[in-house]
Amino acid sequence: MLSDLKKIFSQSLIYGLGTMAPKLAGLILIPLYTKHFPLGDFGVIGLLDSVSQIFIGILGFSFYQGFFRWYFEKSVLDRRASLFYTLLVVHLLIAVLSVIVIWPSAEWISQQVFGKVSILM
Repeated sequence: MLSDLKKIFSQSLIYGLGTMAPKLAGLILIPLYTKHFPLGDFGVIGLLDSVSQIFIGILGFSFYQGFFRWYFEKSVLDRRASLFYTLLVVHLLIAVLSVIVIWPSAEWISQQVFGKVSILM
């Protein structure tokens, strides 16, 4: 029983660290942000972060969870490469389609978010 509790605690700790890692990275990068971005841009950065999290949630389709669910399944050990390749192709397809849809309105999005059109477009 005690070994089970230790195992649960260690796995929960690892899962918790994985969840906290992006927030910790953001905390460590605060000096970089404050050095290179004016105070008014932090709202824009927060907005872009929130929107990107929404898009990641929607466009991710929980492939990550499904991949690890099936990757370690003993009945599909011989088809791991096929599973990985299929997931890679689907992710690339989603990325390309996202760029094709968003690219034509990039100038409008830049104008709405930043108040100016970026030089790179």
